[in-house]
Formats: sequence, structure tokens, C-alpha cells
Amino acid sequence: MKTSTSTTLTDSFGQVTEFIGKRLGAIDTFAAHKPSWWEVEVYRTEGGSYVVHWSRYSNLRHQDPECPRLLAGSAKAVPADPQDYPLPCKTCGPGRWGASDRISVDAVETAPALIKLLVGDVPNNTIRAFLAELSEVDDDIYENWMRKVIL
Repeated sequence: MKTSTSTTLTDSFGQVTEFIGKRLGAIDTFAAHKPSWWEVEVYRTEGGSYVVHWSRYSNLRHQDPECPRLLAGSAKAVPADPQDYPLPCKTCGPGRWGASDRISVDAVETAPALIKLLVGDVPNNTIRAFLAELSEVDDDIYENWMRKVIL
């Protein structure tokens, strides 16, 4: 069984979240041919809460630093090296701007709230499979995700 460790996570706005707990699992959707991807880590604190660390990334290079695709989700324009941002934007064309990483940290107190947070933000089969994996290491997630009681 994993042991608890002290963890510090910082979001894109500089807000710091500190806790003692265990990382239950992580997943990402990276593929070199995709314009963007995300990574998620889920932790369980010693107090029983869940902490979700979201990271969102982009491979697109933009010509216009005000491109709506670049600014979606509160990203900021940053100088883009073609090696780090290899895909041209289909809206404004390839240029010298990329999207800053968007990182958020959320905390919820219960497994149902965790499930709602994960499924509500990215309702897809990747998240569903990730919840099934988390169910193998956390009984509360198992009881609320893998077990359906119909009355």
C-alpha cells in the first residue's frame, strides 16, 4: 500500500494547495498528432478528501496572439518554439505564439463529488476508464462508481 507524503501543488494563478496524502492515480491524453491534451492526477488526503490536479497543454502555434483558440480556457499567449508547438492553428495560421499551460487544483470532500468533478468536466470514455482504475485502489470510489444500486 502507498504511504502518505506531503504534497504541494500550484495552479496557473499561483494559488498553492498543500496536503498530506496518497496519489491514487494519473492519466493523460497526449498524442503527438493532437492539438491539445490534458493530464489529471487524483490524490486522497489523510483526512479523506480528494485533490484533483488538472494540467492542460497545447501543441498549436498561432499567428495572432489574440486568436480565440489560443485564449480559450484562460490560456495566455507565450513565445512559441516550432519544436515545442509543431502544429499550425487552423484559425489564424502558424506563427510565433503558443498557449500557456493551464493548471488547476480542486479539492472535494466525497467520492460522489470527485466523480461529478471528473465526469462533468470531460465526460468521455478516458475518464470513465480512469474512474474504474481508481476504483481498484479506493473503496469509496468503487462504491460510488462501479456499484450501481437500482431501487
